[in-house]
Amino acid sequence: PRATMEPVFVAGTTVQHATLHNIEEIRRKDIRLGDRVVIEKAGEIIPQGIRPLEEERTGDETVIEPPDTCPECDGPVEQEGPKLFCFNPECAAQFRERLKWFVGRGQMDIDGLGEKVVDQLLEAGLIRHFADLYRLRSEDLLPLERMGEQSVKNLLAAIDASRARGLARVLAAVG
Repeated sequence: PRATMEPVFVAGTTVQHATLHNIEEIRRKDIRLGDRVVIEKAGEIIPQGIRPLEEERTGDETVIEPPDTCPECDGPVEQEGPKLFCFNPECAAQFRERLKWFVGRGQMDIDGLGEKVVDQLLEAGLIRHFADLYRLRSEDLLPLERMGEQSVKNLLAAIDASRARGLARVLAAVG
């Protein structure tokens, strides 16, 4: 979970989101919806909610309850340790994250296929399975935002090059 807040300047950058780590940390820190919170950068990089400013509470703040169902697919949510998981294997959010892992540097290493492009491919309905990556054509990609002819050519070449990564990389990519 992450906090969304009014933009604030923290350690050299303007921050609008901060990590809350997990539901147990939210409970331990007693951070509530509507709280004003102290923010710091963990490792001077990642903004995180440290504690609420209890003295500034108005009484309108509400306790944060974990969801019973996945916000993406309405599947059941279960807690394992401090983390909440959707256990629906058909969940679109899970597939999005698995696809981002699949194309990543340590796996199939498909350069040019970052988070935003993955999201666009999914939103356009061009990818439903990993294999669909290897069926993409120029005419599929050109209508996407910020995908010119050279970008499309480079992306298709990177996808094609990933075919030679070897079985170990494929196994790592599919988890």
